[in-house]
Amino acid sequence: GIQIAGEALDIIAAEAAGSLRDSQSLLDQVAAYAGGEVTAELANEALGLVDSAVLFDFTAALRTADADAALQVVAGVSRAGRDLGQFVRQLCEHLKRLLFARSLADKFADEGLGAELLDRYRSTSQSWDENDLLRLLMMAVETGHRVHREMPQPRMELELFTMRAAHLDRAI
Repeated sequence: GIQIAGEALDIIAAEAAGSLRDSQSLLDQVAAYAGGEVTAELANEALGLVDSAVLFDFTAALRTADADAALQVVAGVSRAGRDLGQFVRQLCEHLKRLLFARSLADKFADEGLGAELLDRYRSTSQSWDENDLLRLLMMAVETGHRVHREMPQPRMELELFTMRAAHLDRAI
């Protein structure tokens, strides 16, 4: 008796990372949160995720060295009450997908993505250099470790990452 958008199913599948049991549990959680009709937006809210558009906006700001725009994304994520550790985890996955899409081009496939999002990764990745994506991914992974374990103020750690990442070329 659940009406669910295909994008919402893609979100649940990606979060379950191949586990059928986790998929069922997440579907139950999302359905209970959303009520009768589950949209992608409601699935993201129920799971505490940011929309993929936010991740694309954030990395686009980093690519153009627009620290202010990137910091505004971080502020918006924080204002929305999203877990910043979860945001960094999503960012790592996002950067990995961009890297693989750039490196593998048309061979890039990710079962957790719908066709439209897969095409967006392929097209967006072409404006990046592989080495820059790799460095950003490594920096994001390190930031994720600090946010989850060491840093009592995760927003500050994420903002510091944002400033380093936005000025990456000048820092080398």
